[in-house]
Amino acid sequence: MEFGDFLDFFGFLMKWDNSQSYSALAQLSMGRPEFNRGGGGGFRGGRGGGDRGGFGGGRGGGDRGGYGGGRGGDRGGFRGGRGGGFGGGDRGGFGGGDRGGFRGGRGGGDRGGFGGRGSPRGGFGGRGSPRGGRGSPRGGRGGAGGMRGGRTVVVEPHRLGGVFIVKGKEDALATKNMVVGESVYGEKRVSVDDGTGSIEYRVWNPFRSKLAASIMGGLENTHIKPGTKLLYLGAASGTTVSHCSDVVGPEGIVYAVEFSHRSGRDLLGVAKKRPNVVPIVEDARHPHKYRMLVGMVDVIFSDVAQPDQARIVALNAHNFLRNGGHAVISIKANCIDSTAEPEAVFAGEVNKLKEEKFKPLEQVTLEPYERDHAVVVATYRPVKGKKTFGRKKTATAVAHCKKGQGLIKVNGRPLEFLEPQILRIKLQEPLLLVGKERFQDVDIRIRVSGGGHVAQIYAVRQALAKALVAYYHKYVDEQSKRELKNIFAAYDKSLLVADPRRRESKKFGGPGARARYQKSYR
Repeated sequence: MEFGDFLDFFGFLMKWDNSQSYSALAQLSMGRPEFNRGGGGGFRGGRGGGDRGGFGGGRGGGDRGGYGGGRGGDRGGFRGGRGGGFGGGDRGGFGGGDRGGFRGGRGGGDRGGFGGRGSPRGGFGGRGSPRGGRGSPRGGRGGAGGMRGGRTVVVEPHRLGGVFIVKGKEDALATKNMVVGESVYGEKRVSVDDGTGSIEYRVWNPFRSKLAASIMGGLENTHIKPGTKLLYLGAASGTTVSHCSDVVGPEGIVYAVEFSHRSGRDLLGVAKKRPNVVPIVEDARHPHKYRMLVGMVDVIFSDVAQPDQARIVALNAHNFLRNGGHAVISIKANCIDSTAEPEAVFAGEVNKLKEEKFKPLEQVTLEPYERDHAVVVATYRPVKGKKTFGRKKTATAVAHCKKGQGLIKVNGRPLEFLEPQILRIKLQEPLLLVGKERFQDVDIRIRVSGGGHVAQIYAVRQALAKALVAYYHKYVDEQSKRELKNIFAAYDKSLLVADPRRRESKKFGGPGARARYQKSYR
């Protein structure tokens, strides 16, 4: 013990009642063992004296009692707890650092240096050391450096729109940074010179984003691409939302819904720098509360991890998701039923989605990035439609028939404006044969390519007739389908059959024109 410290302490003792002070001093000089025993607190203990501290006092006794009073004597001693150390400042340390003791406690010596957390940026070691921990000047949010760019890094577009692959020492997913120079969660950034200027990409960590993990897991299509309107349920602090913002670009929009106010503050910070993000701090179970903020969307991404997740997605889909839109749902098995097998939980959630007019398209697990997680992609209220083909020589027509209002277009042009005009009546034969009333409830879009004008006209009329028959077969009834088929076949079988051998004659010495050679399966 330093002589100056002893004088300071002796002056403090003089403020006490003489009899008590001298008695305590006598005990100190005699080295009585009672002094080091854990007790109620120092010279007199309690609030009237050393205020929880004292020589041997405090709550923890000698090993945990502070040398000097105040809160510093509460739990710290020579080698003691939070208030340790000689000097007995607010909560410890040599000169009264915030929480540091000389060698003990949470912030003391070995784990926080002399000044503990109250010192400027940490002490000698432990949590408050100059390289790390809470009080360190390095690390922390945004502290990660960028990957090496330039010649050693190649950025290639991913098969999904708006997503890229960074190929360098190690491959990684990335998105083009919408706010150049800014990191959202300390992710690495890559700058690549494309000849016209520098383009910055943000590395997309699959361990921090379930959407990135599903892409790494082989998800065929997320349906999130440039220009998409996305409703994100369970946005949290905006980690994945920021990457979705990069993907949809300035033409798209991301409605980010988060219930937690703490996470909502971080989400607001992300939205301030990204004009295509609309933050909504509200409960996703009540979509009517934010119906005035959200328009019709193309995709819903859900990461709410609640037992009634399927119901939450369905409620939002009924309000905001267009017919034929898609839902991408991250399912955490333990949050739904921790006693069942994950595969059984996933199957149960898929069945719930089917009951809510969703049609599941694909499912992938998120191993090794997440345990007992899966992502399911489903389409909502799929549009009823059929796809058929028509062929003539080298011309091919593809027809998409769905429920509609009687619109028929070929290469984006109405049927009445097709050229050449002299063959237009040939194109309208299917309508004239069965009557336009049969086409009133359907829309047919036809794309034709290859061949000349005549071949294209014949390919289009065939695709038109086949599309109507296929639609009636799947969505109307079998009897109506048979009626249409008989009418077309009686007039011209080439409206339904695209076989060029139909009019070929039999070759001398050979099989018939439509005969096929026998196949051997031995």
